[in-house]
Amino acid sequence: MGMGYSPSKAIIITDTAAHTGRFYKVEALKNAVIAAMTSEGITENGSGAPSAIDLHHGACIEGVIFTSITLTSGHVVVYSV
Repeated sequence: MGMGYSPSKAIIITDTAAHTGRFYKVEALKNAVIAAMTSEGITENGSGAPSAIDLHHGACIEGVIFTSITLTSGHVVVYSV
């Protein structure tokens, strides 16, 4: 938890539904593809919302606040602020 956040909970996501909240970290428990995500500071190629992002087992994205995430496949855990 290098960012200094204190998580209130963790959510394991294994479906393709949209999940919303305020998340500070997403970590792949199984190879995953993120269909779409919305954040307060991350873009794809400098503009636009990230989509179709491969996240390999054990990899994580952190350092910005995510407000929604939808998977195409795989399993991830997201940590809430």
